[in-house]
Amino acid sequence: MISDADVEQAIEHMRDSAPRIAKAKSERVYLEHFLKSKRSILFAEAPGKSVGEREHWAYRHDDYITLLQALRDAVNEDERLRFETRSNEVLIEVWRTQQANQRGSF
Repeated sequence: MISDADVEQAIEHMRDSAPRIAKAKSERVYLEHFLKSKRSILFAEAPGKSVGEREHWAYRHDDYITLLQALRDAVNEDERLRFETRSNEVLIEVWRTQQANQRGSF
């Protein structure tokens, strides 16, 4: 049985996590868009003559790889917080169902 204290803790955790959730999401979205810009910047700086050579150079550039790693970390944090929040939401829903079942059995 889920206690009222468990539900209060879940609600408090979701409320207290809101700024971290927003920051993680904004970081993820920013990096997703900046990665495209960085690719274009690197493509323009590439020494090759053909599109393939320049594209290859841009994709293997250390700056691009570093951005990919940062995006990986941002996605990881965003998804971790999302699943944490979803877990709390499910706990609250189960508690609500238990409360309704209890009221129905009297």
